[in-house]
Amino acid sequence: MFNVISAFALVLCSALAVSAQTAKIQIIHNAADPAAASVDVYANGEILINDFKFRTAFGYADVPAGVPITVAIAPDTSTSAASKIFDKTFTLEAGQVYVAVANGLLKQDGFATNADPNAKPLAFDVFPVGGRTAAKEPGTVDLFAWHGSTDAPAVDVVAGGSRLIEGLSYGSASEYLTVPPGVYDLGIAPTGGVPIATFRADVSALGGAAIVVVASGFLDPAANGGGPAFGLFAVAPTGGAFIALPSVPTPPMALVQIIHNAADPGASVVDVWAGTSRLVNDLAFRTATEFLLVPAGVNIPIGIAPGTSDTSAQSLATFNVNLAPGRYIVTASGLLDTTGFAPNGDASAAPRSFSLFSASDVRSTSSVAGNVDILVFHGATDAPKVDILAGGAPLIPGLSYGQYAEYKSVPAGSYVIGVAPAGGAAIASFTADVSTLGGQAISVFASGFLDPGANKDGAAFGLFAALPSGGALIQLPPVTTSVDEVSSSISELNVSPNPVSAEARVSYSIDRDAIVTARLVDVTGGSVAVINLGFATSGSHQASLGVLNVPSGPYYLVIDGGFGTVSTMVNIVR
Repeated sequence: MFNVISAFALVLCSALAVSAQTAKIQIIHNAADPAAASVDVYANGEILINDFKFRTAFGYADVPAGVPITVAIAPDTSTSAASKIFDKTFTLEAGQVYVAVANGLLKQDGFATNADPNAKPLAFDVFPVGGRTAAKEPGTVDLFAWHGSTDAPAVDVVAGGSRLIEGLSYGSASEYLTVPPGVYDLGIAPTGGVPIATFRADVSALGGAAIVVVASGFLDPAANGGGPAFGLFAVAPTGGAFIALPSVPTPPMALVQIIHNAADPGASVVDVWAGTSRLVNDLAFRTATEFLLVPAGVNIPIGIAPGTSDTSAQSLATFNVNLAPGRYIVTASGLLDTTGFAPNGDASAAPRSFSLFSASDVRSTSSVAGNVDILVFHGATDAPKVDILAGGAPLIPGLSYGQYAEYKSVPAGSYVIGVAPAGGAAIASFTADVSTLGGQAISVFASGFLDPGANKDGAAFGLFAALPSGGALIQLPPVTTSVDEVSSSISELNVSPNPVSAEARVSYSIDRDAIVTARLVDVTGGSVAVINLGFATSGSHQASLGVLNVPSGPYYLVIDGGFGTVSTMVNIVR
């Protein structure tokens, strides 16, 4: 190999009026088009590499820098660069190290297309990327991955359940990874999905080396001119034939998004453990993970521990799970200790103690092109059974705490979602603007407490959305104006303690004529008091519900009129 590499460098230098400045370059042939199985390579009109075969590489060599180099590719029967089928001019930077990968299709007729919008054009090309001749740290192994399969989508590279490389598209290289010498099983997964193939990379004897891992060949050879099949290969810095990474069985995996919706102030930040391994560190209330890879078909103890935990033994609660392959949402909800928290009065509700609630067969994309698919979860421990309204009509009836509703698929747009005690009128409304989420599947959560004061001053009730990418939940803003933007606002609300009753007084402004009614509604949906506040014109209209002999506890004060409906929480104290 030394003689070949030396000849390569000498030919190039003699062809180019040798520069005092040089760069290092390795050339890799990864073009799977059968018509390019063997090619000749010319530099500035002079033969550089004769009969350069697919899945071979030349080792690093010094080449002139700072001067243009025109590389031409010709059939292996060529006698001069005049027979070229491709050429490209490069100017290399002095002192830099490059890997130049020849990839793509000489003619695209008869080959499969690539639906990945981030993929490079499939036509034959030479791609220069930064390289390394050796690992930066002694004793370690440096590697980068090159996606060179023209019919493969964007992929993730997975090892040990972690996504080492995410969203790598055809014609792109990953950043360098530094790993200890060892044996690694590398799973190849469509971006965001589970591995569909696994290859074993034994780099236990390569301490100090830098290598390239190449995705090569076609996922579907029959649709690509009968070309070579897909595989992963290693390329050493010294070049030579690619080293095939052997295929090994792919273990079954599940995809799980974990959402922290437990409003108990004592669980504001938690760690999630899978067995003795930390799965998620410092997961805050009202945040979600991305979809994580978890082994399927095996028993896994999932521990929820304080955010300061060091081991799974510190878990506050542990749940044994055994997941089938598939996609799940797991919602942490409930109370570490129900003492001091308000009940919900719903006999069909799940227990309020801290638990994990799972939904299976969840979606990554909408079931109808352009729509948004929405999965709804009731996660407010002190809320009764509720109806979710859209356009004033029940969209999801009778949803109890701890329950998921079935997916609803809606066109991308902006919607007003009402929340009502089951069988009652809306007591709160929220705007769900999903106009930019066409094609996605999301989840919406009822979160927090209707009456924070009766629940250790925990977070107030609201609706929140989780995206598949995870991160902080997105709060759906409460509706404070009608759809025609006629304004109404509650500007004063006084609740006076009284041994036998309480008085609620409200003032508000109306921008147009309206018939106004105020209702005091308890959390089970019963209307305690109704008073007609009369006909009002523009300006401020004062009114009082008067002295009401009602039980103590949380109530909704609901104001209806020509402007729409607004509500606020009042807490009657005796």
